[in-house]
Amino acid sequence: MTIEQRKLRSLYGNKGIVFTLDAVMAMIVVIILLTFANYYLFKIDQTSSSSSNLQVLKTGSDVMKMLDYNKSFQNYNAAIIDADKRFFLQPNYEMRIIINTTDGRNFDTNQIIPSNRFVGSGSIVMAITDESISNKINPAIGRYWIWVK
Repeated sequence: MTIEQRKLRSLYGNKGIVFTLDAVMAMIVVIILLTFANYYLFKIDQTSSSSSNLQVLKTGSDVMKMLDYNKSFQNYNAAIIDADKRFFLQPNYEMRIIINTTDGRNFDTNQIIPSNRFVGSGSIVMAITDESISNKINPAIGRYWIWVK
């Protein structure tokens, strides 16, 4: 075997193995990255940010906005607010509402919040017009807790 044949054989023969090993190593790195990304995405999906829990929070916010829009809070009567809440709230949900006003007229719908399931909560700021005192506007904070029955 001459020197030229050895150069040609080693030049082309080793080059194919190097490219194959490079491709295999790249595929291993990609598979490892995809495995870790899939694991962490699956882990995040199982926490409280799932879509069903987000729907519970949106439902609570919508009910509070509808009660405020329909002026259900103007009468300071928890029984009327509870009846209006039942009208807007879907039958498979339960909700507790507490309203705190600056003039000391606070009220609560008095539902017991469960501890064994997901409970979404939030608050909204509203202005309650008191018609008994020449339409005085009282700022108020409405807190709510909502859960699936």
